[in-house]
Amino acid sequence: MKRSQLIFKGILAVLLCLIFFVPVNAAQKPIKLGFVYIMSGPFSTYGQFAKQGAQLAIDEINKSGGILGRKVEAYFEDSTGKPDVAARALKKLVYQIGVDCLIGLDSSGVAKTVVPLIPQMKTPLIITHAATPDVTGNICNDYVFRISLNLAQNVKAAAKIAAESKAKLWTTIGPDYAFGHQSWEYFQKYLKELKPG
Repeated sequence: MKRSQLIFKGILAVLLCLIFFVPVNAAQKPIKLGFVYIMSGPFSTYGQFAKQGAQLAIDEINKSGGILGRKVEAYFEDSTGKPDVAARALKKLVYQIGVDCLIGLDSSGVAKTVVPLIPQMKTPLIITHAATPDVTGNICNDYVFRISLNLAQNVKAAAKIAAESKAKLWTTIGPDYAFGHQSWEYFQKYLKELKPG
């Protein structure tokens, strides 16, 4: 499935869920969605593509009459890939703008830091890109959901291929942050399970 289709389907699912989260007396108010992505710096491509996909989906939804007659508004914030900046962006979206739902996060390191803050905000967060299994695993809470694969699922397939090969030694080259660290950790774990010794 293309990333743009995944983003569109994810946003549509979020919007349908919001029908149940948003009070009935807000019937004519727009549904406000707050997006937090890396939109500047070396990883800004992820955020820019996510923003374009989200805006296309929202434009299409609004052109079709919105959701139950309610328009959808999008608010975008730049996390810069830094947890403290992302936390401030999420708080701004919730407390100043009053969004109904938070969407985004394209860094595992950022997600691992901000997910524990979400219950205080009492606003659902849909994680679209951050691949760490922790956010829907050991630090998950009632407000956090994911619409993408986590890295454990991806590296399990790689470990299966490795286990079926005749190679005896393995190494990887990966980024020196949460995604790279956890990818190697899970790869080793699954490889040992599939090919002990």
